[in-house]
Amino acid sequence: MANINHLMLMQMLSELETKGFLTVEVFGKGKKPYKRLVYKMEEGAKAIRDYESLLEKLGETT
Repeated sequence: MANINHLMLMQMLSELETKGFLTVEVFGKGKKPYKRLVYKMEEGAKAIRDYESLLEKLGETT
């Protein structure tokens, strides 16, 4: 079940990036590069907060 929720969150990020609300910056190389969400508009800031909230809830349920 957690995999399905993770896929939904990744799809949500992809849609928000396509709409131009936010971007994902990647730093470093290798197996685990550091990723950071950066908002471009105020809607993006709210979207990041919503995404982080969903991610926390997902962590509590697994």
